[in-house]
Amino acid sequence: MTDESLRKWVQNLWGDDQIPEELMPQIGRLITPSVVELDHIPKIHDWLDSLRLSKQCG
Repeated sequence: MTDESLRKWVQNLWGDDQIPEELMPQIGRLITPSVVELDHIPKIHDWLDSLRLSKQCG
C-alpha cells in the first residue's frame, strides 16, 4: 500500500470525524514500513521464543 492509501484507510477507520492532531505522529510512525536486517532476524526470533517459554508453567 502506498502512503496515501494508508492515510485514507486510517481516515476510513476513524470515520467522518477529524483525526486529532496529537495522534498524527503516532499514526505516521505506525504506517511507515520498517526494515530489519537479515542478520538480526535470528536474534529477534530467539528473543520472542524466550518470551514464549517464560510464560509457560514448569
